[in-house]
Amino acid sequence: MESTSPRSTIGLRRSTKAKLDRSRAPGQCYDGFLCQLVDMWEEVHASREPGGLRPEGMQYQSIRNNR
Repeated sequence: MESTSPRSTIGLRRSTKAKLDRSRAPGQCYDGFLCQLVDMWEEVHASREPGGLRPEGMQYQSIRNNR
């Protein structure tokens, strides 16, 4: 039976899931936290790019590479 729920599954390393668990609010669902995180990322990067986000899609660098 095919599910009608508009959901998807993603794979994460255990260390990444642990970071998400430490950062999200108690009881907050992963979907809500990830949406909030992406919205914040877009807001920060839109202010850095002339004219907003790049038309070819979002590009980013790892935080580790910027230290």
